[in-house]
Amino acid sequence: MNRLFPLTLAALCLTAPASAQFNSVQAAPHAEGSPYTRLIVGAQNTTPQYELLKFTNATDACNFYGASSIQCNFANEYFAGWGGSYTATLEFTRFPTESTRAHIYGGGVVALSTPAQLAAALDAGTTLNVPLNGVTLRACFGTRAGCTNLAVLTTYEQIASAVESALNASPVTLGTITGTIAPVSMAIDVAVKRDATAVQVNSVGGTLYNGAYVCEKSIPCLSSTSVDKIGQIENQMIWAPETVLEGPGWYSWFNSPAHNGFHMRYPTETINGIASYGVLTVTSYDNGSAIAAPMGINDGGVHIPATSYVWECISLCGQVGAQWIVNNAATVSKPETLNLTSVQVTVRWHSRTNGATTWGYFDVQQTGAAQPIGVNTIGYATGSAAKILGLSEGSPEYPGVLYSGAFASSPGNTVTSIGAWLDEFRASVDSSWTSCEIDYPSAVVPDTLPNEIQDWAIKHPPIQCPASWVSTPPSTPSLLSCVDGEPSCLRQ
Repeated sequence: MNRLFPLTLAALCLTAPASAQFNSVQAAPHAEGSPYTRLIVGAQNTTPQYELLKFTNATDACNFYGASSIQCNFANEYFAGWGGSYTATLEFTRFPTESTRAHIYGGGVVALSTPAQLAAALDAGTTLNVPLNGVTLRACFGTRAGCTNLAVLTTYEQIASAVESALNASPVTLGTITGTIAPVSMAIDVAVKRDATAVQVNSVGGTLYNGAYVCEKSIPCLSSTSVDKIGQIENQMIWAPETVLEGPGWYSWFNSPAHNGFHMRYPTETINGIASYGVLTVTSYDNGSAIAAPMGINDGGVHIPATSYVWECISLCGQVGAQWIVNNAATVSKPETLNLTSVQVTVRWHSRTNGATTWGYFDVQQTGAAQPIGVNTIGYATGSAAKILGLSEGSPEYPGVLYSGAFASSPGNTVTSIGAWLDEFRASVDSSWTSCEIDYPSAVVPDTLPNEIQDWAIKHPPIQCPASWVSTPPSTPSLLSCVDGEPSCLRQ
């Protein structure tokens, strides 16, 4: 198992606090490149950030990712017909060209217990503590007052939902400030793809900050009440050559328009919409922790919508009069007391099946509505429920499934330079590969990304990362075809 060591964060052009620490085992970064090793870089959170996965056969890859996954398809294609005397290797790593959140990927050993067995074990009076962004979210299970009873639950998904609700039931109050919030809305012209989390902003009538919501018509566009919400701007892809800082260019949504329930007649449409966010002005710092991102912000439901979060400071940071971007365009016209709280989490069950191998794991991350990049951190869970759920440090793998042990992937991140990221990955993490590909379908990838990677590879012979390999549906040429120089293995 290869875990990426802390030094790589800054060098990989990722945004992260200098104090970030990770569970890591240093790979052999200066190994000679092998024509029998290919690296797949991907945006999906099925591949943990800061963990390099190496597979020498398709079965192991498909056991981990599941038979229906893009990654399993890549593995079946890559290893097809290979019977050479050299060991073929297919590697996977998370490539945060959009952004990533911090996650606890639970240990797969939890799948050896049925949902009923897990519920019974948790209901024996257990506790769960999840360290998130410097605070600890707490929950308890069983029949005691204030605890969550799981006795009637019959699926892993129901248990995940109940654990999420329990952790979010009592937000940690971090402090209070006095301030106002001014709503900001502006016209925005966006090229939207129904199933993509990448969006191209053609024009915008103001400064576009991360955290803003985009609607078809609603003014302001709000997270909870705007039924025509297309998505939330999560991150600007400043690595893209055509991107202008806080202006036109490529951005990422947290979820695709289809996932948000936004109806589109065609797979790709250009929409003249509305982008909205709030500008918080701090008039006094009252008590508790200083304001920071990510934090929840509320006034008891008077003016500020639920699921409102502080995203970034834009002026006079740390001073009276400081201004912060808030994801919701609330209107607080007169100074009032504003509560700063912990961020909510989501808990999901991810199931995997490949033939006779069926397993799964619990995944904990902060909500998508809050700022993920650099400032979002998470650690292994503690308490008597943590081991039962597979969320504690050292929680074992599911038998026979590589890389299925618990892993805390922290902090959240984004790439700022494609070439610099790849340079440092080879220098500090792994240089054993001589070909690479992104696992994004060409229909949902930013137009310039395959060319950015290919241009880098051309400058680093003999590496091959042809833009022509990127297709819909995603596909990769077999190792055998590339070693034999067959026409089906296109070159850059």
